[in-house]
Amino acid sequence: DSLQPRMKVVVIAKKNHNLMLKLQEKKLESMLLPNDNDDTDNSNITTTDDNNDSSSQSDFLASLLSSKEPENVELPPTPPLSTIERDRKVAEMRLLSGLADGEEAVKDLWALWYSERGGPAKALLEQADDLMGNPQKWDDCEAILMSLVDEHGIYFVEPLNRLATLYFLQSEFEKSYRLCLTILKIKPWHFGALSGIVPVCVGRGDKDAARYWAEKRLPSFVAGASFPPLAK
Repeated sequence: DSLQPRMKVVVIAKKNHNLMLKLQEKKLESMLLPNDNDDTDNSNITTTDDNNDSSSQSDFLASLLSSKEPENVELPPTPPLSTIERDRKVAEMRLLSGLADGEEAVKDLWALWYSERGGPAKALLEQADDLMGNPQKWDDCEAILMSLVDEHGIYFVEPLNRLATLYFLQSEFEKSYRLCLTILKIKPWHFGALSGIVPVCVGRGDKDAARYWAEKRLPSFVAGASFPPLAK
């Protein structure tokens, strides 16, 4: 008899997770719709945020990390999608729909997110991950991630996600929290940030926020492969 209530909770949780995945798919799909009838050729647009002044990205981060109301800090304008980026968004939507079925989509999404700005940026992210495991190299790790933000802008969210991880490990919970919020404004379906923001809220002493975000986390097999990747 004691197992029956637990089974009901599991079934309800699974339904909630599936519903959330569907909603996130709709949000991602809506990003593609405005350009569906657009005849403009964006094929030559770079996949970096070069059309945005790099200083504006640094200014945004500085404003975000110092603002008294981080929830109200406005994001810089979204850069136009190139043909390659649109294809990646379609792939992201497809992989997102597969999250409810197993772990393979998790690995594929991480690979897609790390590769969003090409091989050199991916290599730097992986280098930052290696440095993150050594507290004596944390300054170098932060410098690499900041340089990626400066070069590619905040809409390449993985440098922000790794910065959030780094600040969490450094017990800089407020900075980590603000970065997680930004990531989730840009990619509400980012399961790494959805998982990571919960212990960040606990670190901030905000149990209500931790409960709020815990309800939005994806299934446990996803959360287990998510931010933060290192034991503190």
